[in-house]
Parts: sequence; structure tokens; C-alpha cells
Amino acid sequence: QNMRFVNDVMMVTLSGGLISDGLKNVQEVSGVGGQFDFVSMALRLENSRSIINCHSTRTTKSGLSSNIRWDYQNLTMARFLRDVIVTEYGIADCRSKTDAEIIKSILNITDSRFQERLLLKAKKYGKLPIDYEIPKIFQQNFPEKIEPIIREFQSKGYCQPYPFGSDLTEDEIVLQRALLFLKNCSNFKLIVALICSFFSFTSHKKFETYLLRMKLNRPQNMKEFIYKKLLQFALTQAH
Repeated sequence: QNMRFVNDVMMVTLSGGLISDGLKNVQEVSGVGGQFDFVSMALRLENSRSIINCHSTRTTKSGLSSNIRWDYQNLTMARFLRDVIVTEYGIADCRSKTDAEIIKSILNITDSRFQERLLLKAKKYGKLPIDYEIPKIFQQNFPEKIEPIIREFQSKGYCQPYPFGSDLTEDEIVLQRALLFLKNCSNFKLIVALICSFFSFTSHKKFETYLLRMKLNRPQNMKEFIYKKLLQFALTQAH
């Protein structure tokens, strides 16, 4: 009784469906694990809740996209299992609510760069009145609005990466940020990054630990030399 089950997902539909294990082309990203059991238990145990965390956006080579979708072809959890959904912009309590109430709540925690097109979809399919507008207080859901708040909490020791510990070393956590930066770069950005790296005169010693970890401290060929330069550039961006 009185349990709180907290899980992460990749995407959420505007009606409360959850996507956490696979993509619409049925490509598997991860196993479902115990997520279904946790969500199901939260709805069956007395005074218990399922809390789902989801980043509102993600950056890929194609650019920025919303993790809040109108619908999705490969749901992990159906909409009737919705409960509490959390993004960096707030909390949507979806239990025992109408479709309209749920859509309004999730729109309120959606990145404002994507709210309007989702709102138009909801109106198009008759889920919200034509004259409905997102409250102004929720129309300012932009990263630059919340970053100062997060930094303030971080200065007090909150919001740290891996708050429950990690098998990664401190160096590996830095490398992870750098490699993710490179992964999300388009081909054009990678070329620009490579050009910039050749005009960077930062001391090799600054990156020696990371280069040793990636076995790029002594490149054996041109390919490894390019990888080394790209990694050095990414490390300056990721710090």
C-alpha cells in the first residue's frame, strides 16, 4: 500500500500512452523489463501511484523533436494505464480524468516549441474546443526559462547525474557527454567540428586521461587521428 513506482519512458502520447521499449518501425530499443508490472501494481494497490518521467524533447541528427506525440504506432503502455506524467516543465496528473483534461494537462508540460501543433491536432479530432488556448503561464516552456532554476538546485547538491550511483567512472561520465554530443551532430556539423578542431591549440595534456581511456593518445593512422581531433573538440563542448 501507499507505493510510488517511478519509471522512465522515451515518449508519451497526448492521451497518456507510453513508449519505452521500441520504435514505430518495431525496432527494439530496450526490453520492457518490469515496467508493465510496476504500472499495473500502482493502479491496483491502495493509495499507490505510477510516476512516469519523460524528457519533453530530444535532439537527433534530424534536429530537435518533441517526445510528446499525438499518437504512436508502438505503445508499451496503453492509455488506460496512465497516471502521473512528469517532464522538466511540470507534472500532469492523469488518473481518473477525461480525455480533454488529460490532453490539457500534458500540453501544459510540453515544450512550447511544439505545443501549438499538438493543440491543433487535439482540436482537429474534437478532443478540445476550437476556442481553447493553453494558459499563458504554460506558454513559456523553454529550456532557457528552467536552466537557471536547475542550476540553482545543482549548486545546492540536487539534480546531479546518477543520483543513485553508477558503474561509470568520473572520466567515463565526461566521455559519455562528449560522445553523445558527436552522436547528435549532423554530418555537416561533424565536418565543421573537425575543421574547428584543427584550429584548436588546446594543450594535449588537458585531454590526456580521456584519450588514454579511448586509446587515442597515440593515433596509428589517419582515421584514429581524426577521431582524436573530434573527441578533443567534443570534450571542450561537453565540459
